[in-house]
Amino acid sequence: MKKQLFKQRLFRKLHRLKKKKIRSYKIVQLQLQINKNTSEIQKLFDKIHKLVKFGDPDQLNVREMVYHQKTMYQKVSVIFTSWVKQDFSFQLNNSKKMKRQKYLQPNITEKQKTEIISDPQGLRIWQ
Repeated sequence: MKKQLFKQRLFRKLHRLKKKKIRSYKIVQLQLQINKNTSEIQKLFDKIHKLVKFGDPDQLNVREMVYHQKTMYQKVSVIFTSWVKQDFSFQLNNSKKMKRQKYLQPNITEKQKTEIISDPQGLRIWQ
């Protein structure tokens, strides 16, 4: 249920941006990162489910997997909350004074920007 809401919100946001004809490399990057990480989480959920159901000793330790899955989820939720915050701030301060660029900039530092771009597989967002 949460995952469905997550995707719906993302889709709505992207649709809004397309409507306004705002094209930004950063937005596309962010969307790709979120998509890749959600699929990664889903794989981990499936693995954990199988382990709990059939109990394969050759697989990773269940505790380790749960921990890994939690950290992945936290990383994704950090990005998503920044998106939502920006969205609300955009609605509240929807005046001519506010520049489009300010809305488009995600709240990340220069170091994190380079990390995102230099990570071709998109498996980790940032530490």
